[in-house]
Amino acid sequence: VPRVLNLKDALSYFNDHQKEVITRRTKFDLERTEQRKHIVEGLRIAIDNINEVIRIIRSSATEKEAKAALSERFGFSDRQSQHIVDMRLGRLTHLERDKLEKEYNDLLERIAYFVSILSDEQKLIEVIVEEMLALRNRFNDERRTEIDPYAEDISDESLIPEKQVVITMTNIGYVKRMAVSTYSMQHRGGRGISGLNMREDDMIKQIVTASTHDWLLFFTNTGRVFRLKGYRIPEESRQARGLPIVNLLRLNPGESVQTIIPLDADHEEGHLLFATQNGLVKRTAISEFKNINRAGLIAISLREDDSLVSVEFTRGNDEVILVTEQGYSIRFSETDCRAQGRDTIGVKGISLSPKDKVISLVKVAASPGTVSEEMIREVAGQDMQVAGVDKTSLADTADNDMTDGEAVSLGMPTESILFVSAKGFGKRTAFSEFRVQNRGGKGLIAYKPNKKTGVLIAALSVHCDEDVLLINDKGLIIRITAAEISQLGRMAMGVKLMRFRGSEIVDVAIVPHEEHQSSADAETVTDVDTLEEPDADLHGLDSSNPVLNTGLAEDIPTLDSLHQEEPEDS
Repeated sequence: VPRVLNLKDALSYFNDHQKEVITRRTKFDLERTEQRKHIVEGLRIAIDNINEVIRIIRSSATEKEAKAALSERFGFSDRQSQHIVDMRLGRLTHLERDKLEKEYNDLLERIAYFVSILSDEQKLIEVIVEEMLALRNRFNDERRTEIDPYAEDISDESLIPEKQVVITMTNIGYVKRMAVSTYSMQHRGGRGISGLNMREDDMIKQIVTASTHDWLLFFTNTGRVFRLKGYRIPEESRQARGLPIVNLLRLNPGESVQTIIPLDADHEEGHLLFATQNGLVKRTAISEFKNINRAGLIAISLREDDSLVSVEFTRGNDEVILVTEQGYSIRFSETDCRAQGRDTIGVKGISLSPKDKVISLVKVAASPGTVSEEMIREVAGQDMQVAGVDKTSLADTADNDMTDGEAVSLGMPTESILFVSAKGFGKRTAFSEFRVQNRGGKGLIAYKPNKKTGVLIAALSVHCDEDVLLINDKGLIIRITAAEISQLGRMAMGVKLMRFRGSEIVDVAIVPHEEHQSSADAETVTDVDTLEEPDADLHGLDSSNPVLNTGLAEDIPTLDSLHQEEPEDS
């Protein structure tokens, strides 16, 4: 019968419960330790008579016959003889007497310790006190819950901490979120750290950064869109696979999420610009996506041989760049695309060569090479003699080129476009390298893929003081500063961003910079199949590769285991 207890009675019941828990745990540990001691005793006898033991096992026709012979000759119990018979001969012959003796003595000490706890109540109380002190020291922080008697109109969302997170989704539809701080900073060209454990038939499909309070728009291969808050994505550890996306969205059979777009509170007015694999673009007012129910909405009509690649938020007068897998790009104004409804196909954005496809849609940011003359005068606080300069671009005026450091010192933006290839190469290129053209042309060469670099897999706008996350198809993730990536021209191949072998980069994300200690000593993956030899920074040259060798070691199990180009215009 439930009853109200005073503090003394409550503590008394708690102490009795702790005594019962420790007693039952100690009995279990004692039983397992005695079982292991019994096995080790048999192994000690076997190692002293190893030749005879091996002879008996080899001469026996069946396992049962071998067990009987060993028990008769050495007095082994059924469990001891079974353990010896189950061991491979190679492992049996490599048993070391010193290690067995050390383990045997350790087992005797453990047994004596467990017996003392069960036989002496004072010893039992000492164990409880020791564990309680360890808990106190482990959770010795201030109370996190604040009681506000005057708070009114508190929503459930306001109780959820707002923080930047990384959201990953795999090819077969597992999704999860982690704190951005999960990934420590590494130097460019590192191997990365494991991002999650995946099945052999699965791989990372997309990685995005967002706030837990952002709306996430999920666009599917059938052209539908769904909406969820960032905190609705389950938070998991680095190694966890996550939750199947079908548990969160009402997807039809055969329907899969193609891209995820985060939208914060600032994205209430403007447009969404869509880009498809076949080079079509479409602009739709974001107001048409404000009321998305659980069944989703049609966002774009797609032809059978086409799929959605990217979606960008624009404010009505932005410029964008389409980038293809073979390194072509075209820059045009979003006003070249008239606003259309949701259930439409769109218009041609770029003309594609055979076997080429669009991989990215990048919104052009104001960078040192694309700022106005008036802005430079205003920021620098001085008159500048600029002759014959277009009001929207200083790209062709060499005297006004700026480095990241110079732009930062003037308080000016330093965005550039980041290109990343499948085999881990990348570069930053100033937006000023890409002049505005008419929508629908072939465009300019932005990157020249080759066998060493592989095809382009991503292009993104990046600021020099942001961080870049790269993830390959084996789930390895590396975080580097954008400033470490060289800013080069359109024809350059780039530098090595991530080292691996037998895999490819599958996605890239930009995250805010955080001051981290270099993770040179952080956990790295040492699977020989995932590593690649170090490469020098290459801007268009090849280099030979040395051979990588690794070794393996194996320890004998103990009780611990029981607890466990030329520019081309158009």
